[in-house]
Amino acid sequence: MTEKDPKAAIKVSRPRRRLYEALPEIPEAAPSVPPTAPTATPAPTPAPELNTAHFAREMVVKRFARMTMGTALIPLPLADWVAGTAVQMKMIKTLAELYRVEFSEQRTKAIIGSLIGGFHIGLLTASLFKVVPVIGLAGGVASSAALSYGITYALGVIFIRHFEAGGTLLNFDTQKARQEFPQACAEGREKEALPVDH
Repeated sequence: MTEKDPKAAIKVSRPRRRLYEALPEIPEAAPSVPPTAPTATPAPTPAPELNTAHFAREMVVKRFARMTMGTALIPLPLADWVAGTAVQMKMIKTLAELYRVEFSEQRTKAIIGSLIGGFHIGLLTASLFKVVPVIGLAGGVASSAALSYGITYALGVIFIRHFEAGGTLLNFDTQKARQEFPQACAEGREKEALPVDH
């Protein structure tokens, strides 16, 4: 007997692929994405704070307005009007100092005269009414006090608006201010009975 070659007895079957047969698809690796930094959570918008500087300056206006109410108690006709005008001048000077605006007494007097305009008649009438016996003083004081407060308050509010907008006494727009003055005066007379620190 002839011995068989052990290597010849073992046959390994290997599949043969023709060139036109498709090779198995190899799944593509997912593209690497660079790590992104964590998105910062936006900070909550802070609630608007009360403009304390503006509030304090409005309190200055109210205090001076109440001072003009005190001048209405002067029994002499026209003396109350002169005293009230002096208080208004002092108020505007104080506001100018707070806003670091150069103050001019002559320019301020001209602005006040232009803004008050027809209100002069009411002030003069209330002042002269004090000469009437008995009822004249009481009636004159009441009407003069209310009107003086409203006028002084309106002056202060309008000057604050002008100064906060960066204005000075030299570029004060009297025509625009005259249009706003009656409404500001009415608001002042409505607030007349309120405490000064409200």
